[in-house]
Amino acid sequence: MEESYVAGVERLEEILARLQAFVGPLSGEPVPLSGGITNHNFRVMLGGEDYVLRIHGKDTKLLGIDRESERMASKLAAGIGIAPALVAAFDDCLLTRFIPCEAVGPAEVAASVELLALALRAFHRSPVQLPSRFWAPDLLEQYAGLVRGRSVKLPEEYGQAATVAAEIAAGVPLRDPRPCHNDLLAGNIIQAR
Repeated sequence: MEESYVAGVERLEEILARLQAFVGPLSGEPVPLSGGITNHNFRVMLGGEDYVLRIHGKDTKLLGIDRESERMASKLAAGIGIAPALVAAFDDCLLTRFIPCEAVGPAEVAASVELLALALRAFHRSPVQLPSRFWAPDLLEQYAGLVRGRSVKLPEEYGQAATVAAEIAAGVPLRDPRPCHNDLLAGNIIQAR
């Protein structure tokens, strides 16, 4: 098993015990799911139902990830039919229904861009107010501060990226913040079978 899963596995037993009391007994072994940069993901069978368990990675708050906003966004997305149902949320994990799906790559995203845009627009139009703010120019400066605080040199491209982000921000002033999906990697998009 990859080293990145080792930390998740150390907490896996305790988390599964907690979830079994909430959802039902575990059947079989948890199956690690590939992908996941900030979470350790497992397919688990609890109470006779199939789920995806997402164990939060260590220090993800440094990346600007707010787990309460993630919980609220997951519930909202499921409610409008664009994400799996959220079954349980704790400080260290989320449990969602498993959806049989295919991995989506860049070509599939390009072919489905209109459907993806409609799903994102439905989410964006929601009146839900998330407790955190995700604004790329602010995050760039926050990340730069973390790098500098660790006495690491910023990449040469940082200055140009910060300038471009500031120019975009100036052209798109925030008047009425809306919920949005801020991690549109192809690996975060599923296509149900």
